[in-house]
Amino acid sequence: MITLAQFRDIEARVRAAGHGGRIAWSETVAPAKIAERFARQAV
Repeated sequence: MITLAQFRDIEARVRAAGHGGRIAWSETVAPAKIAERFARQAV
């Protein structure tokens, strides 16, 4: 498990590398309604 400080550091580095838009997008994705279907598609 990582600490909040480590998470914030990773997040800052990802944003500094120009991927802040991906973070913003990922926070808008709705959770899967059917976990089994999601798992089959992910694997």
